[in-house]
Amino acid sequence: MDRKLYKDLDSHPSLSKSLHNMGLVLRSLGRLEDALPFFEEALIMDRKLHNRFDGHPDLAASLNGLGSVLWSLGRAEKACRTSKNLLLCSGSCTRIRTATRPGLKLK
Repeated sequence: MDRKLYKDLDSHPSLSKSLHNMGLVLRSLGRLEDALPFFEEALIMDRKLHNRFDGHPDLAASLNGLGSVLWSLGRAEKACRTSKNLLLCSGSCTRIRTATRPGLKLK
């Protein structure tokens, strides 16, 4: 449905979330190979959408989903590279959250 709504756009937050959610469903069903392209496409879109916010939570979620599927498929080297990007992104997310919510204490 989202693909039809946003067919003229190469990325949109709703479409990215739908792709990510489809990857989550397929992963939970144990269909890891089928889940992989959904996470990859969501990540590509999130990188386009959030390039000025390199620590955006949607970008971190896409990296996490992709990394977990790669790890489960035994593709440790690629999963490790994805996880390194996630760590960099997560650090930025923390800085963004604390900057926008000065009273927030992260554990």
